[in-house]
Amino acid sequence: MNKIEKNDAVIYNFASISEFIETASKSKYNNISGASRKQWVFDTDPEADNRTKTIALLKAGKGLSSVRRLSKKYREEFENSNFNDIMSQIKSVKRVRRFNDFNGNLDLDRVMSGDPCFWERVERDGKVKIVRIGINFCLSVGNSIKDFSRMVALSAIFAEILENMGYGVEIYGASMFSTIGRVKRKTGAKWCGLLFPVKAVTEPLDFDRIYSLGLPGLLRDVQFRVEEYLHGDHGGLCEAPPQDVLKASDVDVIVEKSWTNGNQVEQIVQTINSL
Repeated sequence: MNKIEKNDAVIYNFASISEFIETASKSKYNNISGASRKQWVFDTDPEADNRTKTIALLKAGKGLSSVRRLSKKYREEFENSNFNDIMSQIKSVKRVRRFNDFNGNLDLDRVMSGDPCFWERVERDGKVKIVRIGINFCLSVGNSIKDFSRMVALSAIFAEILENMGYGVEIYGASMFSTIGRVKRKTGAKWCGLLFPVKAVTEPLDFDRIYSLGLPGLLRDVQFRVEEYLHGDHGGLCEAPPQDVLKASDVDVIVEKSWTNGNQVEQIVQTINSL
């Protein structure tokens, strides 16, 4: 874990979700005493309604079946909108087919003709801009598993759109919140960020791994225990972080619950135009 203190923010960068979970295991904080409390922490989906199931899914990078269904619904909504017309106005990195003699997809016509460059690859021309996306899995107390699911489903679609446009994409689980109480007094910071990598720019999109960030127990069990270990307390306000906090976190875009309200197409287009 790497700690960064800059301006009014304290940022903790974890090497992986495994390190994040391991840090949580060092805490003595018990967040799941009582049936009603446990239901709030993990919700009632039988795939992840306790700590053991939630941790297993997080380590495997697996989301819930309900999130997959919701993602399909979102895709259909985008297909029925004027989103493609808007996207065509946004400049993307040109992609071209190239042939080589060492890797790619086999081109049988070139093999039969004796051409030594019979491997085909689609490559990007020009300088590829890398966009670092933070998916803010920190949601306020009143949100249900449906709210978590909608947020990560939209995040997956946003990442896919960027890659289809030719951008390189890095994705982070990025819980960003303004501090309150003892957390603020101990850190002296107005904002706190807990980040771990989900996708490197060289890795393909793994939607299930993104969907795993929609497990309520990631925030209400794992993160709360991480905060207790680091600060001796947990808690904060789920607010959109300002640009200086994002800069300190080395994140270009933070996808949060507010994206699921109103016109999602307009939200995404405005974000892409700002990159």
